[in-house]
Amino acid sequence: MTGLWTDPTKWSTNPYYPVNGNPLGTTYDVTIDAPGSYLVTSILNNTTVNSLTLNSAGATLATNYTLSATIGINLLAG
Repeated sequence: MTGLWTDPTKWSTNPYYPVNGNPLGTTYDVTIDAPGSYLVTSILNNTTVNSLTLNSAGATLATNYTLSATIGINLLAG
């Protein structure tokens, strides 16, 4: 399950990866909760989603850039 944020095959929104405006006018409520140990890496310079929930004890979300959620980020596990 390890992969890049921009890999649409890792998301239920395939053929799109979650970033507001992709496609135009779309917003995303992102939940990362799949079981297992994995790393999700964001390589986009600026990633904005509507909301983000991280709720998987084995998941790690890594980014060297700005990751924003307009409503908020909910860290439950990970």
